[in-house]
Amino acid sequence: MITLTAEETALIEKFLNREITDPVGEDAEMMDNIKDKALALMDELGTNADELDGNLIQWFYDKYKAQ
Repeated sequence: MITLTAEETALIEKFLNREITDPVGEDAEMMDNIKDKALALMDELGTNADELDGNLIQWFYDKYKAQ
């Protein structure tokens, strides 16, 4: 099960909507944490990078919403 805080969800949505492109400060730390969770899920599911369509965050968020 993927667990995201309200702040992480909001940051992902801003990132995907291109409201931010290069997070800084606390947002950068939070995005790094999100990426770590996404990479761990990739490993857990045995997902290849080809399956991401070039967007790790979108893939991860789609998995989060589908659960």
